[in-house]
Amino acid sequence: MPTVLRPTKNNVLAEPLPKTQTVGSLHLPSNAQENNLEAIVKAVGPGRHNAKGVLVRPEVNVGDKILMQRHAGTDIKCDGRTYKLLNATSEILAIL
Repeated sequence: MPTVLRPTKNNVLAEPLPKTQTVGSLHLPSNAQENNLEAIVKAVGPGRHNAKGVLVRPEVNVGDKILMQRHAGTDIKCDGRTYKLLNATSEILAIL
C-alpha cells in the first residue's frame, strides 16, 4: 500500500486485479466481466457515524478481495500503480 494514501470516513482504497473469467468457482458471463471488477483492499477508512453518533466501521478489511463496478470510485495513480478510492457503503458489491 502506498504510505501516503489513507482513506477518510467510510472510504476504501483498493487495487484492481487483472481481469478473470471466474469469481471463486462461479463462471461470470461476458457482460458481468465487462461491468464488474475484482480488487484487493489496501486501506480502510475509520468509518462513518450513524444517526446516534456511533462509529460504524466498513464491513471490509485490508486484504479482502472485493467485487466492484468497473467505473465505480475515483482512479488514483501512486507509485506507478492505479488504485480505486471507493465508498464502502455504495460502491462495493461483494466480498469474495
